[in-house]
Amino acid sequence: MNQNEQEPRQEPETDPPEQPRSRTDRWIKVGFLAVAVVVGVIIWRWQGRDPPLVGWGTDLNAALQVAKEDRTKVVVFFTRARMGYEDKRVANNCIRRPRTIKALRYLGYQKVHLTTGAHKQHAKQFDVTETPTILLLDPDGKVVKRHEGFINDLAFCNEFLGVTGAEMSEPNRPSAP
Repeated sequence: MNQNEQEPRQEPETDPPEQPRSRTDRWIKVGFLAVAVVVGVIIWRWQGRDPPLVGWGTDLNAALQVAKEDRTKVVVFFTRARMGYEDKRVANNCIRRPRTIKALRYLGYQKVHLTTGAHKQHAKQFDVTETPTILLLDPDGKVVKRHEGFINDLAFCNEFLGVTGAEMSEPNRPSAP
């Protein structure tokens, strides 16, 4: 090549100019975001629901009446209306455990779950200021035992109810020949 002749310069490639975004694109994105938020809130609310305590009533007066007739006691479990962390810990690590269910069935105690919000009169009557609180009542409604805070199923059965696993086990049956 000649010195006077120069190589043609290559221009750097540039992207074609962007098309202005339409209002429809913006509304689609906003709509998608709104749907995602609504679905997220629904899932969050659903997860916050507390599953009911199976076999636990909510009428203390009826439970006390049955306890009088059966000459037994009543276990009352106080929680907040929407269970807090400690309430859920006691429910999951004590109340719903097979050992606890078996002990309460063995003893024949009435079981009542009350929330401090919906049952303010009973909470005040038994001086429940924090949750979880578990009470053991005699048939006349007098507090026999009281526990506030966390308790696991073993301590609940052994210390609170005063029953051991050995007492609850079925008597040994003679083996078949």
